[in-house]
Amino acid sequence: MCPMLRVSRQLAMTLLTLGVSACVTVGSTEQHDRNVITEAEIQTTNAHNAYDLISALRSGYLRSRGPNSILIKTPSQPSVFLDNVEYGTVSSLHNIEAATIAEIRFFEGWDAMTKYGSNHVAGVIQIYTRYQ
Repeated sequence: MCPMLRVSRQLAMTLLTLGVSACVTVGSTEQHDRNVITEAEIQTTNAHNAYDLISALRSGYLRSRGPNSILIKTPSQPSVFLDNVEYGTVSSLHNIEAATIAEIRFFEGWDAMTKYGSNHVAGVIQIYTRYQ
C-alpha cells in the first residue's frame, strides 16, 4: 500500500502520460470559503482600493439584492463595516486602500441581520485591516 499524495490535475495527467504509477488524489487540501477573501488572494491582485479588489475576486458581493419589501424601506445593497465599525455604503469601498486590507468577509442577509441588526438585510461586507 502506498501513501496518498495530493497533486494538481496537471501533474496527475503528466504522471499518467509518462506511465508512472502512483497513489495520488487530485486537488487541494485547503477548503475554500466563498464568503471570505484572504490576504493571500488579496496579494494576487493589483487593485488599488477595496472596491476594485472585490470586483476582481468576488463581484457578487457588490450586486444589488433588489427591493426586500414593498412596505419597509431597507437598503438593497450591502453595508460596509471596517474593523467592526459601520463605515458606509458600497461606494465607500473606493476610500479603502487595498494595501491595508488583511481580510474581507461577506455576511449574507440572515447572518448579517443576526450579527449587525435588522437594518442589514442586504448583507454586510466586513473588512479587517492589518493595522487594527
